Amino acid sequence: MEEMHTFRIEFRDRWQALAIEQRFNQTDTHVMNNLDDCIRSAEVVASNAATIISTRSSILSQNPSSHSRRQVPDRTAVWVENHVREPGLAEAENDIRSSVTSETVAQPVTPGPSTVASTVVRVQSVVTPSMTTAGLRGTENVFSLPNESQLLDNVDFFDDVQAELIRAWLNEGKTQFDRGNYDDASEYMRTVVTHARAIEYEGKAEVLEESMYLLAKCYCNLDELDNSEATLLELLNDNTRTTLQKAETRHSLADVYLIKENYDSAEKFCQEAIREKARLFSRNHESVDTSVVLLVQILEAKGLEHMAVGYKALLPPERRTSHLE
Repeated sequence: MEEMHTFRIEFRDRWQALAIEQRFNQTDTHVMNNLDDCIRSAEVVASNAATIISTRSSILSQNPSSHSRRQVPDRTAVWVENHVREPGLAEAENDIRSSVTSETVAQPVTPGPSTVASTVVRVQSVVTPSMTTAGLRGTENVFSLPNESQLLDNVDFFDDVQAELIRAWLNEGKTQFDRGNYDDASEYMRTVVTHARAIEYEGKAEVLEESMYLLAKCYCNLDELDNSEATLLELLNDNTRTTLQKAETRHSLADVYLIKENYDSAEKFCQEAIREKARLFSRNHESVDTSVVLLVQILEAKGLEHMAVGYKALLPPERRTSHLE
């Protein structure tokens, strides 16, 4: 009896610890309640059995004619004598009886085998299929606490997910840009740039390149040309970038200066872009033609039509009118 009482106390402490850690869902709580009721009901069975044995012993002592019945070993009596009647358990048994459900307490306890059988049925009724399959030993393993020695002290959740967050922000920013939501897109790009610069991870350079270009385009569409220019100049001053990346940045700067009507700067950066691209590709490469089209637009904006005609003649026929579209 004392072993069962001690087990129930330990069981309840373990349960409360897990509940505080919020490791239970509704189904887990229901199962644990059933287990607790089962243990308490088992204690009641043992207590009732003890009462029965005590009553029988009293009857036998008053009725000598029934002495022959005492010659047959009573397995219940043996179990109770070994587990129940130990000193100092009277108060514990009273506490257990008072905590049993009202339905169980309401049932009269009549000496005899029928009482034990009816109580056992009550115990079985609260046992769920999963409990009968796994057993108490299996259940204890399921709800075992983690071993603190297995914790990874060098792992931080927020550090670990930074690269994934950056990719998610970049993708959403590109989606907003395609929808024409340039305010939202620029906010996402600024978030990407800030977080990508703060950590080192594979693909960082590519993410910064793409996000800052998109940010510059957002600023252009929002008529924030100064911000666009500053963003592109920052990219241009990054010595870790390739020659082609710098050439593309110069092309974008030339476009911004054209919009700002700073034609001299536009022409200068456009020529530098063409020169670098021609060194990397053939002079008739599509990327070179794209920058030549921009140069034609700049020259026409400056009023240098005769010069624009010459550069226009260098373009393939299908590109000579593309700058007018």
